[in-house]
Amino acid sequence: MSIAYRDYNRAEFETMLEQNENFEREEDRAIIENELCVAASFSLSDPYSDDIHQIISKLKEAKMNVRMITGDQKETAVAVATELSIVDDPSNDEAIRSGDEITEYLSMFMVKENGEYSIKPGSSEKNFLEDISNSITVVYRCTPEQKYMITSAFRLTNDICAVTGRSSSDTLALSASNVGFAMGISGCSAAKDASKVIVIDDNFQSVFNAAKWGRNLFDNCRKFIQF
Repeated sequence: MSIAYRDYNRAEFETMLEQNENFEREEDRAIIENELCVAASFSLSDPYSDDIHQIISKLKEAKMNVRMITGDQKETAVAVATELSIVDDPSNDEAIRSGDEITEYLSMFMVKENGEYSIKPGSSEKNFLEDISNSITVVYRCTPEQKYMITSAFRLTNDICAVTGRSSSDTLALSASNVGFAMGISGCSAAKDASKVIVIDDNFQSVFNAAKWGRNLFDNCRKFIQF
């Protein structure tokens, strides 16, 4: 983000104001938003929790794939995913794709009927499932509908798909997942309503704990049924 300015005398500014309809429209403001002097530039960062790297490493050790689906620009998404070790090779174009690219590909194999996605009759399921399961790690510039389509695709691989989110743009993906985790502190009410689990502390560790306890419960039930 940047802060810039330009000096005007009062008479000149009032004349411009009158001639451009009080700058109510964006195109009317264009006349004053040029030949500016930059005063400062700064950026905003949402810091990660201290244990996030360890948690992602534990998830990978447990054979759980961590993927990032975001509306951010490619540069931001790749930088975050690389720093958190979600993606190992930031130059791998097969693992990092835009929302438009991946949904264009998915459209060859998927069809939406009555608000839900399914595999098109006669399409090659093998290629579709292998590509979704193995290659896609980061999807950037993703719209809510594209998040919904990609989440549906992951579910069609017959794997268990969990989604974390906090904004209204995540509600479709949260509802389409096997298990939706909404943030209890920063999450909006729409995201919470669309989720099966609300993470009351907004900590990714809680997502890992839920998976760990769920697996433990499943293993205990399987042992009990054997006898």
